[in-house]
Amino acid sequence: MQITKFPSEVQLPRILDALEEARIRRYLPAAKGSAGDAFKLYQWNCLLCEAFHVPLHFVEIACRNAIHNRLLERHGEDWFDNLAFLNLLDDKHHNDLQSELERERKQHGASMTPHHIVSSLSFGFWQHLLTRRFQRFLDYGDMRDTFPNVPRSVDRDGVYSKVQKVRQWRNRIAHHRAIFDKGPMRHFQDIQLLTRWVSHDLADWVTDVAQVSAAIDLRPVPAA
Repeated sequence: MQITKFPSEVQLPRILDALEEARIRRYLPAAKGSAGDAFKLYQWNCLLCEAFHVPLHFVEIACRNAIHNRLLERHGEDWFDNLAFLNLLDDKHHNDLQSELERERKQHGASMTPHHIVSSLSFGFWQHLLTRRFQRFLDYGDMRDTFPNVPRSVDRDGVYSKVQKVRQWRNRIAHHRAIFDKGPMRHFQDIQLLTRWVSHDLADWVTDVAQVSAAIDLRPVPAA
């Protein structure tokens, strides 16, 4: 892993001109006012975001599958047509579900399964199913029924809070925002922990293959 090639003296001002001024200005304090060093930090930030792709990929899939398995267990494969469930959804997520159901039914017809729906819904939809309104519907009395390795001391609110932190971090990266000074290692630890609540083996493997720590160590040092 390495930071990509730095622009030439001719390229750099043209590249900076092509980017939004405020975007590079965001890095200037950490770069001690140097536009060149600010761009190096910007490159590094891109590398950090890339390093988070794999752990975020697996934690999102693990979480949504854990919640979906709870839905299947409690309400069967037609949970998405359950009127009690639909009435619990807020307007946004109700509309999102209906839109995806229409699209998936059009694409797959009679062969559509609940698993087609799972992969088409947003991380925010699955986080929504951890809100208090679904407490009784999904029987969140013991969160280990959904997240097998969560500590007894962590309730639904605690799981919701962790999922929210991870999702917000994911969205920050997806929107190409600065993460280099937002505690990336702390957020990586949140991802590791949430993954572990679903599967120890998956968490161990993701920790082994993730490049977050290596990317953090590549932070460029501004010129004196």
